[in-house]
Amino acid sequence: MEGAELEVLESVDFSAVTVNVVCAEALYFDELRWEERHRKVREKLESAGFRYDGYEREMVWFVRKGFKPSANPALSRKWPGGQF
Repeated sequence: MEGAELEVLESVDFSAVTVNVVCAEALYFDELRWEERHRKVREKLESAGFRYDGYEREMVWFVRKGFKPSANPALSRKWPGGQF
């Protein structure tokens, strides 16, 4: 779905499926397009109950509010921006 992250997210009915973590690409060749698309992705996910959880390279991470990660450290995702 290269370049279509926003369109894919807009097609998901988050009330019908449980998604705990979303990682979306935030790198676009046109800087104005990037700002607008990043804002729309963030608004869509925040309205669906997610919180912004960090930025790593060209990827932005969102975690569903109330999500509890596995107690097993081997299953917990770690990156420079934090840990969920």
